[in-house]
Amino acid sequence: MVELPEITELDGTLRRGPNGWYWSDGTFEPRVRDLMLEELAPSWRCVRFAHRTWVEIPTDWRFRVEHAELRRAVSELVRDYSTIGAIRDDGAASVIGRGQMRSGYRVPLRAWELIMQQPVGATWDAADDADIRAHASALGCHEPTGDGPLGT
Repeated sequence: MVELPEITELDGTLRRGPNGWYWSDGTFEPRVRDLMLEELAPSWRCVRFAHRTWVEIPTDWRFRVEHAELRRAVSELVRDYSTIGAIRDDGAASVIGRGQMRSGYRVPLRAWELIMQQPVGATWDAADDADIRAHASALGCHEPTGDGPLGT
């Protein structure tokens, strides 16, 4: 399983605890929720093959994934669980109603689902953004205020 480091946001003034998000002074913050890997992941095709369901990952996936934690998770999935084979190339010209095939990885859907349930950051409603950033600033956050909640 992918091991993720401690998750903090806003210069460490928000920390993820076992029951949610807390300010560095120990106060629980109910407006902040987990940003999950699955919210950042591309929607790659799922197929039934050899009596199992697989997620097809193109070999050039690294060019399609920007978030560092997601890149690490997909790397581990490919390394630990994948088989390599022909996958559909949805971007290619159609041949008799089907996309062309190209080389790619197949990862068991169950492994994908388990890994994608990992939290990697925080998010909150845009209406709470100014108040959350002001609280972080009062606790010593030196990050720029930004345009909105993290992860959105």
